[in-house]
Amino acid sequence: MRYRHYMYYAEESLMSPIQVQLIMNALKIAPIPFFLEPITRFIFSKVSAQFLDQELRIYFRFLEDQLASAQEQEPFLCRSGDI
Repeated sequence: MRYRHYMYYAEESLMSPIQVQLIMNALKIAPIPFFLEPITRFIFSKVSAQFLDQELRIYFRFLEDQLASAQEQEPFLCRSGDI
C-alpha cells in the first residue's frame, strides 16, 4: 500500500514542479539574444522564487518526514510485501 502511495505521489505531485524546473534550467542556458537575457533571467528567477522553490520545499519536506517515520516503524520505507 505504501509503495503505491509513493509511486503515485512521485508521478502526479512531485513530477510537475521538477519538470518545470528542468525546463527552466534548460531555457536559462539556451542561447538567446543578449538584449533579452536580463528579461528572461528576471522572469525565471521570479517564477523559481515564488513558485518552484516553495513547492519543491513542501514536497521534499513531506518525503523527509515519511523517511523519518519509516525509520521509527520499520527499517525500510516500503516493505517488499507492499508491491
